[in-house]
Amino acid sequence: MEGHDPFSRNVGSKLLFLALMLLVFGVIALVLMPLGSMFAPPPAAGAEPGPGLFGAIMPGLILIVVAAVVAGLAGLLLGYDKARHEQSVE
Repeated sequence: MEGHDPFSRNVGSKLLFLALMLLVFGVIALVLMPLGSMFAPPPAAGAEPGPGLFGAIMPGLILIVVAAVVAGLAGLLLGYDKARHEQSVE
């Protein structure tokens, strides 16, 4: 395994796994939170209304965007490791 960068491979694979988990949790939140707000009881008289549909989908969207950023960082690290390994093979 001459030429592999252990830091890039270890951290890149862990970041890729984290991105996958964030994506799954983001999709779950994107589906379930609007359902929860739709079936929530109406607010009491004089109380402020809830965040609405946009407020319900926002956490899921944020998780999906963060997953994309983390996956990009993982791709950079894993790509660096692959390029370094290909240079050492030649």
